[in-house]
Amino acid sequence: MNNDSRLAIGFDFGGSHLSVALVKSDGTIVGSINKIKINPADPVDLIIKQFSDLINKSKEQARDLKYEVIGIGGGSPGPLDFNTFTLLETVPNLPTLRNIGLGKILFAACGLPISVNNDANVFTLGETMYGAGLDEEGKSYSIVFGCTLGTGFGTGLVLDGKIFNGAHNLAMEHAYSPYTTNEVIETVIGTKSIIGNYFKLKNENLNTIEIANRAYAKEEEALMVWRQFGAALGYALAWITNSIDPEVIVIGGGLSKVYDLFSGSMVETILKFRPIKKTDLKIEISRLNEQAIIKGGAHLAFVNYK
Repeated sequence: MNNDSRLAIGFDFGGSHLSVALVKSDGTIVGSINKIKINPADPVDLIIKQFSDLINKSKEQARDLKYEVIGIGGGSPGPLDFNTFTLLETVPNLPTLRNIGLGKILFAACGLPISVNNDANVFTLGETMYGAGLDEEGKSYSIVFGCTLGTGFGTGLVLDGKIFNGAHNLAMEHAYSPYTTNEVIETVIGTKSIIGNYFKLKNENLNTIEIANRAYAKEEEALMVWRQFGAALGYALAWITNSIDPEVIVIGGGLSKVYDLFSGSMVETILKFRPIKKTDLKIEISRLNEQAIIKGGAHLAFVNYK
């Protein structure tokens, strides 16, 4: 066996993709990330087979390299039952997998125990242990809040190196919280709202990349849309930061790549509602990007299957 012979398999299970990799306890990925596309409308048996085949492929790679795999861990769309890896009825994507205990099925197919949590929680855990949640001395901050910006608004909280799940495993599901009396947060923070707001101004149906490019070209309407998005995000984050007072906020997801377009109005709005008008709030962009959930999931496995 290799001197550092224990690995975990980390996975990122999204609505349209599955990424899997072998990870050491220090967060180092061994080999490459194996990634496939998932069709959320496919039959249950096909998606499960794709999942188990990718896990077993990683097991074979570990065996060839003379490593021991101690378990599997990762992030999945939520809300879900963490104990059984069951996506609940309210999960908007992967409809064919709702209310099916994936943990037991995957254990039978792969022979390894599996730990899972909401993808935003696992993103935050990965950044806490190996990424933007580390201080200048390489130590994890005690209170780390993470959010992922993309199609939706995912949020997670890690306290003293552990995911905070709440009493019913529903903590940090801020996307479902009210933004106004008629809207929840996710309806105003995400790609759909950006596209919709731009359409209202220009009567053009562009994607977020195209709208960002126009903003970088100094088009006023595009700049306005990103300022609106930043203000909406800042309003949501103000509630959160005033509730938990995190040491650091880590922002990830596809929209974080254009952080400079919305950061100004976001921070301005957070400070507007901050009890003490100080700029000491630490905000970081994800350092791990697509690896955050994989590494966070592997850490879950190392903690649970020592």
